[in-house]
Amino acid sequence: MESTNLWGFIEKLNRQLSLPHPKLDTLIPQPLDNYDENKYIKFYKASGFSISPDVKVTQLTFRTQKSSGNKIVLLSMDLSGHCIELNTVKKHYPNLTFSDFPRGHSLDEVTSLTTPPDEHGKTITFSFAERNPDCLSKITFNLE
Repeated sequence: MESTNLWGFIEKLNRQLSLPHPKLDTLIPQPLDNYDENKYIKFYKASGFSISPDVKVTQLTFRTQKSSGNKIVLLSMDLSGHCIELNTVKKHYPNLTFSDFPRGHSLDEVTSLTTPPDEHGKTITFSFAERNPDCLSKITFNLE
């Protein structure tokens, strides 16, 4: 079983994040909370929400860089629900390369695979936690 809505949501986020001033509030049905910041970065999060009947975003976080007019530099989504296997991810993103791997210290460590950078330098990383290594646990958009 494949969650079509997940892939549509990823594509919508990807398109928004490619814009000079993305409008995340049009895609994320929860308030975006600026929960922390330092001299350089603002940190935001949104509570969990469903993107399809079988897939839930348990937490969405993102960071903006103050020196670039609060440009989003990183956005990640923790997932739960239906198990999305690596072969399903590769159907949508066939050119993935390994970018991180577990080092044996925790079941929360991940095996991650990342897309090549797009024309804006943005990559998407798909992570599989050791706790449940066959199922997608996190998606991260890196815009730096």
